[in-house]
Amino acid sequence: VRPLKVAASVGDIIKTYDGTTDLPANTKITFKSADSYYTGTTLRLAKGTDYEVLNARYDSADASQEEKTVSFTIKLKNPGYVFEDGTTQKDFTLKGSETDKTFKINKATIASDTQLHQTVFNDLAKTYKIDLNQVLDKILPEGGKYGDIQYGKPSVFMNSDYYPVGGATIGNGNLSLSINKAASSNQGDEIGTVTVQVETTNYQPFTLTIHVSLQDKLVPVLAEGNTVSASEITYGQTLADSKLTVNGTMKDPNTSATVDGTFTWTDGTIKPDAGSYDAEWTFTPAEGYEEYATATGTVTVKVKPAKLTVSVKASSMYYTGEAQIAS
Repeated sequence: VRPLKVAASVGDIIKTYDGTTDLPANTKITFKSADSYYTGTTLRLAKGTDYEVLNARYDSADASQEEKTVSFTIKLKNPGYVFEDGTTQKDFTLKGSETDKTFKINKATIASDTQLHQTVFNDLAKTYKIDLNQVLDKILPEGGKYGDIQYGKPSVFMNSDYYPVGGATIGNGNLSLSINKAASSNQGDEIGTVTVQVETTNYQPFTLTIHVSLQDKLVPVLAEGNTVSASEITYGQTLADSKLTVNGTMKDPNTSATVDGTFTWTDGTIKPDAGSYDAEWTFTPAEGYEEYATATGTVTVKVKPAKLTVSVKASSMYYTGEAQIAS
C-alpha cells in the first residue's frame, strides 16, 4: 500500500501584535488529497499526531496595514501520507499580496488615558521639560516595541495667569511647557492639564494626560551639623561690621541636595546695644537655584561696650581765698 499524496494550504493568518514573529497558535492548515484517488477531498490530519509545523513565522513582528509574508515547514509524521513530490517535509513561503488570503498583524491596545503629574513652582517663570519617551517606556508591555512614534500637538487647558498661549511644544520626544511667574493660586492646586495624542506602529492611538499642580518654592535648610557664627563688634558699630561665618552648606529639605547661595545680614545697618544680640541673617539662593526661596535664621552677636573717655579742661581762674567751681 503506497502513501496517499496530499497538498497543504492555509486560510487567513491574522493576530494582534505581541512583539514576536510567531504565527498564531490557531493557524489553520487544511490538507486535501492530491492523489488520483479522492482528488480534492479534504483530509482530517491531526496536528501533533499526523503532522507538525516548524519555524512558523511572519517576515516581521511589526503591525502593519500591508499584507505580510509568512513561512513555515510542515513535517508529515503519519507514514500513510506524503506530499505531491513524494517527500514528507515541505517548506512554504507565502506572500499575502500574491494570494487571496490575508496575512496580517493588527495593532495592539495599550493603557489608554495614561495620567501623569507635573509640579510647577509659584512665583517662578520657567520652562519645564518632560521626557515623553521615558513615560512611554514605563507603560510599554513586556516584550513589546512601539516602532515609529508620532506625537500630536499638545492641547492645553490651564489658568491663563500661569500659561502663555503657545507655551507647549514637542520636539524629539520632549514636551516643553512654559509657565509664567505668577502666584494667584495656592500650593497643591491643579492649574490645568496638557493632553498629547500618541500614534505608534504597533499600538492603537492613545492619550497622555499631564496634570499640572502648584508647589511653593522650597525653603532650604542648614545641613545637619552645620552652623552660622558671627564675629564680635563694639557698641556703636553696625551688624555689617560683624563677619558672618558659615560652616557647611544649605540643603534641599526633601532630597538633601546642596543649595548654593550667599549669606548676608537681613539689615546690616542695625547698631545693637552692648551685650548679646540675636541678629537675623538671610540666605539667598544662587543663580540656577530659582526653585528655592530665601531662608532666614538668627545668630548671636556679642557686642562689647565701647571705652568711655572723659576729658576736663579747666578755665582760667584767680585765687580768691574761697571755694570755686570750674566751668
